[in-house]
Amino acid sequence: MTIQDDTAAAKLEEHVVSFREMLEATAGLDDERRRLFQEVYENAVKDRMRASELFDDLSKCMHESATNVEASHALHGQTLARYLERMHRSNEQLMKLAEMIADASSGPAETNIDDVFSEIESGKQEKKRVSGSKKAR
Repeated sequence: MTIQDDTAAAKLEEHVVSFREMLEATAGLDDERRRLFQEVYENAVKDRMRASELFDDLSKCMHESATNVEASHALHGQTLARYLERMHRSNEQLMKLAEMIADASSGPAETNIDDVFSEIESGKQEKKRVSGSKKAR
């Protein structure tokens, strides 16, 4: 593990602990809901960090080894775009999670793991639908 990996792991742990503390202080959440929200948060943050690291690594490689910048962009541009898209989707998941926590803390309701993941998936489907209609234009 490199120093950069250690720093990223420490930063991730700091975010996770902070989020856990926020969940514990939030009224209206049962233990199961807290656990589910914690899992969704950790997964989204990890995905975003991995995509960011991969994006940075590929970007550095392109600039260090590219003699022909246009060819390098043509070769790696789609991959870089996918990394950016993954980071964007992770951000959307975190925003959806924030909405769900706000809704859950505002009143009692039953939470089912399938409901949590279907809420996230419906957000992804809506994003794909909107993205597809923009491409068709």
